[in-house]
Amino acid sequence: LYSQLMSHSRLYTIRDPIYGFKTLDELEKEIIDHSCFQRLRRIQQLGLSSMFYQGTTHTRFENSLGAMHLSTLMFDKIKNDPKYDEMLKKRGYHKEGLERNRHILRLAALLHDIGHPPFSHGAEELMPYDKKIKKRLKHENYSAYIIKNILKNTIERNEYNNQNFNVKADEIASFIEFDPNFISNDYFLKE
Repeated sequence: LYSQLMSHSRLYTIRDPIYGFKTLDELEKEIIDHSCFQRLRRIQQLGLSSMFYQGTTHTRFENSLGAMHLSTLMFDKIKNDPKYDEMLKKRGYHKEGLERNRHILRLAALLHDIGHPPFSHGAEELMPYDKKIKKRLKHENYSAYIIKNILKNTIERNEYNNQNFNVKADEIASFIEFDPNFISNDYFLKE
């Protein structure tokens, strides 16, 4: 059904050791192939814990792919559940709007960790203090920056995205930073 809704789409399949085969669209594949995303292969999910627990060697790369997959399963479960039909209709959702939200959610889940420093959360204490927000920056701030600046052209010039969803880099970054100005306008994404 997903591939039938998309115009000019090529879908790609990757194999995941936990979830089996996952499908990616052209934009997701382009983002995964980008050097900013590929660096996640070298960042351990659990920081330095693999020094003590040799089995904890999974990376932010696998975590990001898994987050995209699981968020999609949750979204589809709600979207396809008949008990939510009436609520979604009352809030003005239609098929195209839900597919666009699905796409934003997938991209945000895929990119949520892209700003992680080496050693994962263990290095966040070394991130600079921001006087404007009066706290130390977190990886989400860096993720948003990378999306809005480094990946902006990849996202916004992608033909597949432009023909189907027209999602902007700022929308994805706003979702990751949980910007109330963006989130509050969309009940489904907010929930």
